[in-house]
Amino acid sequence: MAGVICRGVMTKLMARAADSSKRDDLDPLILDYRNRVLAQHLLAEPRKQIYLTYGAKHLPGMFALLKRADPHWHIASVKWLRTIDSPESYNASLSSVTGL
Repeated sequence: MAGVICRGVMTKLMARAADSSKRDDLDPLILDYRNRVLAQHLLAEPRKQIYLTYGAKHLPGMFALLKRADPHWHIASVKWLRTIDSPESYNASLSSVTGL
């Protein structure tokens, strides 16, 4: 029962985040600053393959920063998971991010 309530509350709270056309007052901190810091760490990483778990709303900005720094950056695979929900219940595509 607690899991159902938690999923319901989180779904309501995250509903606004699902509309990527809206910007929140905290987006410069939550999205932009965190993306820049993580991009610096990723660009400094010597390994050729990196596994990254990050929020979906970060992907467009993060990918743009990495491609700007090095055009060879690419996304090998993506697995989408909805916050606190069953993995098989959510589908998305990269077309809006990568133009594919």
